[in-house]
Amino acid sequence: MIYANFEASFRTATTMELTMQASSAVCVFEHITIVTG
Repeated sequence: MIYANFEASFRTATTMELTMQASSAVCVFEHITIVTG
């Protein structure tokens, strides 16, 4: 049971981290597009 909760929280943290990385990558891409455009 403890392992299941740890796995669930780990997956949630990983998903949040990936989402933050993706959103920051989008921000960088938009910034580059605005500068070059």
